[in-house]
Amino acid sequence: MNKKVKYKYFNDGYAIIKNFLSYSDLKACRDQMIKSYKKILNKDINYQNIDEILKSHEEKKDWDKMYSAFNHARNSKAFKKISKKLMILGKEIFDIKLKSITTGYAIGIKSSNRTSYLWHQEKSYYSNLNTIHYHFPFMRPLNKKCGTMSFLKKSHVMGHIKNLYNKQKHSKSVYSFVPKDIKEIKKNFSEKFLNIQMGDVCVFHENIIHRSNANKSNKIRFAGIVRQQVV
Repeated sequence: MNKKVKYKYFNDGYAIIKNFLSYSDLKACRDQMIKSYKKILNKDINYQNIDEILKSHEEKKDWDKMYSAFNHARNSKAFKKISKKLMILGKEIFDIKLKSITTGYAIGIKSSNRTSYLWHQEKSYYSNLNTIHYHFPFMRPLNKKCGTMSFLKKSHVMGHIKNLYNKQKHSKSVYSFVPKDIKEIKKNFSEKFLNIQMGDVCVFHENIIHRSNANKSNKIRFAGIVRQQVV
């Protein structure tokens, strides 16, 4: 399995590791996230109503509280435990030593693009480091309908692209370091959407060009993120 993952990672720029995370790993992240939103937003939040409550806070532009809850959750033992498991996995696959940079998750809410990224490379955010990145569902599967991220397959062969423009939709949105030649680049690489099930993990190269997409479902997309540095 490790040889196949390593080949796909270096050949395509990303690879999917099936059934790596356990039910208890993912449940711990879900429970912690709900606990954090419940604490910071001061609402009775559970699995059934979290989507509607967060949509409501997004519409009200209650972004500072939402970000505080996000930080509370992402720094928890549940997410750090997964990071440690992925650190061990990365050492087994790539024969390298890793340390954690950050843990967290991305959310995608229907009719909101505040937290969505345009085409970019992770290398643009960590230009002085060598990094590996992981993406995994922990609430429900990730697919095209919910706005899962997509890759320009094999685009990592271009190396670190430095001719960029910095795109931010407004002061409370994420930054995207977009290649200025992205229209031409897209002609040379096929776009592949990340469709993965609960328990699966996607590992991807720091130079692969990728983005998040519009959520067309009525449920929020929650995608776990782990970023690690090669040491």
